[in-house]
Amino acid sequence: MEGIHVSETELGFILVDPDGQTLYVFTNDGAGESTCYDACAEAWPPVPADTPIDSGVDAAMFGSIERTDGLQQLTVNGQPLYLYAPDETPGDVMGQGLNGVWFVVDASGSMVTDAEAGGTTTTSSDYGVDY
Repeated sequence: MEGIHVSETELGFILVDPDGQTLYVFTNDGAGESTCYDACAEAWPPVPADTPIDSGVDAAMFGSIERTDGLQQLTVNGQPLYLYAPDETPGDVMGQGLNGVWFVVDASGSMVTDAEAGGTTTTSSDYGVDY
């Protein structure tokens, strides 16, 4: 895969970056606006707007925003996209459902809120952040 694509995980088919890392949305964000900065952005790195989109994914659901720190961030259906730093290997979904505000995204660009990562008891505060 050359860009953002769909991959099968324990949560079903979800969007991942070119390296297979899971993509997340943050429910505290408004459409077209990121609220994750500083320590939050260290734990939840924003996906750069210039990340390629694989031809097997509907590119029309992606866009970008300019963050207040000047970076351009990729969005899906208007929601800013993030990675989760503790996800170490492709297919990890350790950020799913954290603090009830971080969720993976399915192939249609919708949040997956009805699934929790199996056996994961980690919280973001375990990584020195409370987001």
